[in-house]
Amino acid sequence: MAGTTTLTGKAAPAARTATCQGKVGNLDNPDGYDGGHLVGSQLGGWGRRANMVPQEQNFNRGNYAQIENQTAKCTPLTRSSLTYLARVTYLNLSTNTPSTWTLEPKLNGEVITRTFDNAPYGGPNGTTSRQQIVNWLISKGCV
Repeated sequence: MAGTTTLTGKAAPAARTATCQGKVGNLDNPDGYDGGHLVGSQLGGWGRRANMVPQEQNFNRGNYAQIENQTAKCTPLTRSSLTYLARVTYLNLSTNTPSTWTLEPKLNGEVITRTFDNAPYGGPNGTTSRQQIVNWLISKGCV
């Protein structure tokens, strides 16, 4: 499953659906998961089920949110086009919960790709990978 959005100009946030987020987060897991958006509302992502999968809540609200928020700062760049690709991988096909999230923001033809575990902080390298993406976005003028 993957979600992609291309931003040109300023993206309007999509409506959030807290009830849907809670249901998606609890599809396989009784606690500790959110309905994580593949493409966040601040990037124009849809607030409903087709754009959500269970995501460990610390990762969703922490490192992943920081990447989405920094990416949203790219939208005022009038001469640039940003493509934000989020792809999830399921190692166990009998579950609704993905094992990994791969983020691939692309700006002016340049891309950075990092993969995170669907675990607290995005896994053991989650904070480092988040900082690499955030620094890359800042270096491209997303401030």
